[in-house]
Amino acid sequence: MNVELRMKFLDIKTRYEEQIQNIMHFTEEVLKIINATRSEIYNNHSTDLSSEEEDIEESFRKLQASIDISNDQLWQYMNMVAVNLLILFEAFNKDFLLEVYQYRPELLKDNKKSLSPSQVLYYNSMKDVIHFLARKRINLIGRKNLRWLKNRMEESIKFEIPGNFLEWEDLKEFYELRNKIVHNQSIMPEKYDENIKPVDEDRTKVHLDLKSLEKYSNAIIKYFNFIFEKIVYPE
Repeated sequence: MNVELRMKFLDIKTRYEEQIQNIMHFTEEVLKIINATRSEIYNNHSTDLSSEEEDIEESFRKLQASIDISNDQLWQYMNMVAVNLLILFEAFNKDFLLEVYQYRPELLKDNKKSLSPSQVLYYNSMKDVIHFLARKRINLIGRKNLRWLKNRMEESIKFEIPGNFLEWEDLKEFYELRNKIVHNQSIMPEKYDENIKPVDEDRTKVHLDLKSLEKYSNAIIKYFNFIFEKIVYPE
């Protein structure tokens, strides 16, 4: 592998690492604001309780309603962060595989989905054909499940991921949580793989805290580094 290609892979890895870190830093700041707002709400209602004109039971009801609204907004925000972290995870894999397929076009061989001679003639060069096939393959990321993505990455790095990447189970767990979040909000892609798990029948809501997001974001960053090392510095 030449130096230019190594630098491309390094740029992809670094760029997505920084985006993940920026999201988590911003999330920490948002939580500080939310907690400060909660304290203000509590203090305001606590002051109301000392007023003889205010019914104590009614004040408690208002306080609980305010806290419930605050909690709901918090869960919605944290779920949004989770979805965006995995959008970056999938984008990293797309960018990485695009470079891999152009570097090793033999990985695009597929007897079931080949181009006809007339389709090949449509393109100006073989490089354009390879780029088209690579784009077609990576666009399946997000529609297919994590197992499909794992298989594509293992083909690229010639290395088994689950047996050597300790945080793989964390990524699987995060993927399942993301699917539950997205499906519960009825946001379904127009086309999706039949292996993507549907929402649970009990429609249990997902409540993620900062500690959970830190665990999953760290697993994603470690995955970036693992894939980079295996493709750029194979054993």
